[in-house]
Amino acid sequence: MRGANPSPSPKRQRRQALFAVSVLSTLLVAQELLLRFLFPIPPVHGFNRIHYQMLAGTSPTLRQSLRRGLAYVDLRFISRPDGFDHRHRLNLFGFRGSDFSIDRPADRRRVIVLGDSVAEGQGASESATIAAHLSRHWPDAEVLNLGVVAADLPRLAHLAHDAIPLLRPTDVVLVLSANDLPAPFLDPSRLGPSRSFPRNTTPPAFPHAFGLVVRILSHQPIYRRWPRPTLPFFPAVPAPTNPWTHVTSPPADIDPDLLHAMTAGQLNPWLAEQADAIPGMLAHDFSLGGSAAPYLQTIAAYCRQVQARLLVAYVPFCGVVHRRYADVQIQLGMAPTVAEALPSDPIYRRQNHHLDEVCARLRLPLVDTTEPLQAADQAGTLQYWPYDTHPTPQGYATIAQAIASAAARAD
Repeated sequence: MRGANPSPSPKRQRRQALFAVSVLSTLLVAQELLLRFLFPIPPVHGFNRIHYQMLAGTSPTLRQSLRRGLAYVDLRFISRPDGFDHRHRLNLFGFRGSDFSIDRPADRRRVIVLGDSVAEGQGASESATIAAHLSRHWPDAEVLNLGVVAADLPRLAHLAHDAIPLLRPTDVVLVLSANDLPAPFLDPSRLGPSRSFPRNTTPPAFPHAFGLVVRILSHQPIYRRWPRPTLPFFPAVPAPTNPWTHVTSPPADIDPDLLHAMTAGQLNPWLAEQADAIPGMLAHDFSLGGSAAPYLQTIAAYCRQVQARLLVAYVPFCGVVHRRYADVQIQLGMAPTVAEALPSDPIYRRQNHHLDEVCARLRLPLVDTTEPLQAADQAGTLQYWPYDTHPTPQGYATIAQAIASAAARAD
């Protein structure tokens, strides 16, 4: 009959079916890859920065935050007087840097950098942190940044207690700053035995969409790689984490512009408290207590369990390094005579001497970065942000160079 379409031949039907199957398979594979990229599932349960981060205990969402953890968020750090605005891009485990596997690569060294905001790299982009510089000094190694802003020594011991047995590094670099000493009392019973982090047992071939549905039904968090929320680490008042929220009569010895920046969340609001406390911390008499020895012994024991080498690095307060930082400390309320004396009075080197004695007794290599930072600053290269007081990118490079050189001498 004219106009009637002939039936397609069996060969053509097979080609059409094969094409349809190919298109469908491609779409399913693309969907699977996209879901795995956008919504990763942690390889272990419970290992996250949130457990080692200083938190506002009065937060009504604390329990929910602890359950979810910090993952794939950007923490924003602003220091308007210094002119920087950096975002710390956190990975699946809540630390700065790219995602990493739990199991150590079989053919590479694994170095973990532990510490507070200096280790994390406040005041620098991700490519300028201590860990990033060390990865360039040691191209054969995987260097993980486990720095946590505002983590004190008890929290760092807790992090070492969990991370070292789990990640099994070959080397551990413990970065201590002036804010870490004198050390508070260490209660070993609070650390307990090494934690067990249950592995994700979902078979690799299991469709990712089903795995996400299972997590939703079991009330487990879903992590999204993109888009990322941005959280200000130093929020403006009123906020429970900004110490100026309930201050009605600001001190007269603090520069008004700096005070405004701190209340507006554009400068670390704890800097005035630091300016008041840091001279006493630097001049602390360790014969009266506050030794770092219990913490270093404990962390060294964790390292021995996995046959990792421990190296301790000390980063001094900026005011000790050069006179140029005194003026800002005075604007933040530090007594002028004290600010002027920080670089020269031996009493403010007690932390250095204490760590030197303790590390020698424990037979731990110590890298005191005070002299390299002083030399670089005296040569005219600013090693610290004057207001924020953290190292500049050039300062982090100096610290990493000192660490790499000391590690090479120890090999």
